[in-house]
Amino acid sequence: MKKAVLEKPEAVNVHTWVTCAMALAGMIESTGKKMSFPMVMGLSGHAFRLTVLPGDIHIAGPTMFDFTEVLQRGLRNLGFASNALNERKRSEYPSPNANLVDPALVTADARKKRELAQTLPEALELIHHSIDRGHPVLAWDLFIPEFGLIYGYDDEKRQFYAADNCGHDKTLAYEDLGRGLVEDLFVLSIREALPTDERTMLTQAIQAALDHYRGSAHNPCTAIHGLPAYTAWQEAYQQGGIEPNGNAYTTAVAHDARRYAALFWAEIADTWTDSAFDIIRPDIREAAVRYEKIAGHFAELCRIFPFPAGGEPNHPEYSQQAIAILRAIEKEEQEAVRLLEKMLETLTVK
Repeated sequence: MKKAVLEKPEAVNVHTWVTCAMALAGMIESTGKKMSFPMVMGLSGHAFRLTVLPGDIHIAGPTMFDFTEVLQRGLRNLGFASNALNERKRSEYPSPNANLVDPALVTADARKKRELAQTLPEALELIHHSIDRGHPVLAWDLFIPEFGLIYGYDDEKRQFYAADNCGHDKTLAYEDLGRGLVEDLFVLSIREALPTDERTMLTQAIQAALDHYRGSAHNPCTAIHGLPAYTAWQEAYQQGGIEPNGNAYTTAVAHDARRYAALFWAEIADTWTDSAFDIIRPDIREAAVRYEKIAGHFAELCRIFPFPAGGEPNHPEYSQQAIAILRAIEKEEQEAVRLLEKMLETLTVK
């Protein structure tokens, strides 16, 4: 019977709606590698993601992606190999909105009434091994359907020590892992550092961003991602069937992502001094300005549709405002994609 509790990662204090990137930052923090949060957001690709559910813009949209593929690829871009375990019980998409269901369904008692995860033994082994090596573990839906970090365990009490940046920092019973509202079990741990350099990391990150923007990355569900998401979002406003809470959440996540994208490019422009980047430095600075403009447009949408109430997205006046803003964002994003393509071409010249 063992007990091991790591120091709680500083990353849980990061203010971001992109909780998977927060958790990635906490994992990297444990390796001693110094990396700012904007750098984690950019190199992992999460600064450039946009995923929406057509029709009602359900709250699940931003997290409807292949966790294993996207998060492991992001960690590779950051310089780390990883181990992942993923079990999904529900067959339907999307999962319920935790903000709108009966509160009794999101209690600790409700977890215990759900079926145990079949992969729980493997998950326990992965978590124990990672923490014993000094690394917290990224996990999904520890307290709510967001990402958090497991940073300790106690075999005698059969409980984890876990936290997220949504206000949760407490213990979780071993058997409750994977028994949240969405009934998914997903854990990710760092396996080892990979040999890499700035040019390789940036090249891989831009390629991942472009794959997402073009909609060519693997998409396991009905969500629409990348540039096509803007058309779906505008159509949802035109049809008038938007769910306010989910739309406000999707907007807040998108704003946060683009805000950090601007900071990411600005940091590279100012701190990556290798002469190899001189030829693309003007493009990098232009990207910082363009993403800052995109973030400003999303901030305007956040003011019109604030989380959690969400405003009145189906009111004709506000929906027309939203469509006009999304069209402006889409135009800016298309120009940003052209910049990324130009930078990638330069970086991959032999």
